[in-house]
Amino acid sequence: MRPSSILPPVMIIAASLALTSAPAHAAGGSEGKETKEETSADRKMSAPNIVTPVIRDGKLVNYLFVSVDVEFSDKANALVLRDRAHFLRDALLRASHRTALADPNDDFKLNYQAANPVLVQATKEALGATNVKKVTITGVDSLNRR
Repeated sequence: MRPSSILPPVMIIAASLALTSAPAHAAGGSEGKETKEETSADRKMSAPNIVTPVIRDGKLVNYLFVSVDVEFSDKANALVLRDRAHFLRDALLRASHRTALADPNDDFKLNYQAANPVLVQATKEALGATNVKKVTITGVDSLNRR
């Protein structure tokens, strides 16, 4: 085939493609003007299963897996903070290894009174105090079972 005989079919295909996409463009469907309503779930981030050692008399006897939810303040940029999730997990992990968070009388329970301020402080250091509205311990599991 000669190049001049190929050109008209190519032009016809290109023109038909342009015409089929024109109505969507004219209607504003692909302009990106959609605004997503933010929900309360968009203002939170979870840090599941932070490994917390239980040490008695200098010996490791168990691990607790602590799950934490962080609620962002109204002025916090949730997308930027979610990108920092690995820093949050690292800060929570370090804090849980620095301080004894297990119940002093039970190797299978968390001492919530001791753990809460430690985890809140670590969260604020990782994400910035002005970005954190609330830190909630949502679950605790144990490596060993009774």
